[in-house]
Amino acid sequence: MTYGGSLKEMIDLLEKHFKVSDEEFIAYYLCRRGYNPFEVLISIIISQNTRDDLALIAFNNLKGVLGDITPNSVLNTPINVIEESLKVAGLYRRKARVIVECAKNVGELRSYADLNSLPTNDVRELLLSIKGIGYKTVDVFMLMCRGEKVFPIDTHIRRVLRRLGIVGRGDDYLRMQDIVHSLLPPDYYLKAHILLIELGRKYCKARKALCSKCPLSNLCMKKLVISDDRFKHHNTAN
Repeated sequence: MTYGGSLKEMIDLLEKHFKVSDEEFIAYYLCRRGYNPFEVLISIIISQNTRDDLALIAFNNLKGVLGDITPNSVLNTPINVIEESLKVAGLYRRKARVIVECAKNVGELRSYADLNSLPTNDVRELLLSIKGIGYKTVDVFMLMCRGEKVFPIDTHIRRVLRRLGIVGRGDDYLRMQDIVHSLLPPDYYLKAHILLIELGRKYCKARKALCSKCPLSNLCMKKLVISDDRFKHHNTAN
C-alpha cells in the first residue's frame, strides 16, 4: 500500500474517535425510522450539494405540504409548491424537477415498495435512467435503504481518499469505488461511508484542513494539493 495504514485500520480509529448522530445523515435517519423507500430516495435527492441538516428541514417542509411523499402526491402537486418547500436546501428548481421525474419513473412500478423488493440491477437501472440521479444517489439509497453491499462516494469522501493517498487524481467514481471495495470487508461499507464523511466535514476540510488535530494524522499521506476536477461517471456526480 502507498499510504501510512490500512483503510480498515483507519476506519477502526475513526469509529473510536467519532460519536455520530444519525440525524447528521438524512437517509440513514429516515431509514432507521421506517420512512417509505420513495421518501428516503427523495431525501437523498434533496441532500445533493447541501448540508444534511438543511436537507432535513426541506424534506419536512415537503412532507408538510404533501403528507406522505409518494409518486402520486408529488405528481398531483404544482411544481412551484414543491420548489418553495425546498428553497432552504438550495438548487430548489433543479431538485424539484428531479423529484418530479423520479415520481414519474417510480410511479410506473406496481408500488413504490418495489424499490425495496425488485432485483438490485433492476432498481439501479431504473434510478440511473432518471436525469439528475447518478451513481452516488443510487448507491446511498442501495446501502441505506436496501442494505446492499456498496460503498457510495461523495465529495467529502473523494477528498479524504485522495489526501490519504488511497485513490489517484485521475480516478473516476467507479474506479474509486472498486479500490474501496477491495480494501474493506462489506460489513464496513456503511460505517466507513459515515465516518469518512464526518472526517471530511470536521477535519479534512476542502480549505484549511485541520491536520494537526486529525485522528488519522499519523497514518495520512497529507496529499493536500488536489485537483478540483469533477467526477467522471455516468450522468451526474450525484
